[in-house]
Amino acid sequence: MRGQPLRELIAKHMKREHTPPAPRRLRMLRAWMATPEDAGLLVRILAWAVLLPVLKYLLPLEVLARLLWAGTRATARKAQREQQIIRLGEWLYQLGGVMAQGRCLERSLLLYRFLSMSQANPLRS
Repeated sequence: MRGQPLRELIAKHMKREHTPPAPRRLRMLRAWMATPEDAGLLVRILAWAVLLPVLKYLLPLEVLARLLWAGTRATARKAQREQQIIRLGEWLYQLGGVMAQGRCLERSLLLYRFLSMSQANPLRS
């Protein structure tokens, strides 16, 4: 530790805090998977996360946004479900590597899709 510049020590500490080790991230994910419905949600989120990098280059943003708007399939808003969607989206894009860097549009579109399915309409409060 002695002799390391302060900037390196701070960067090392910040990285450790913001990006938990892989086993801890997997434990967090397992803890969130309380029902088969949660596991299904994760699979759907992962599928869209794989498609979005390609779709964002193939389609204009307006068309992509219309495609991703899922309408309101739920009968009533559930705050717990919305938090689960946000938590899984954040978890996915904090994995590091290719999935994390420069992917804020993809993360936003992914959340837009799944929150719209939960009646979290950004056009209404």
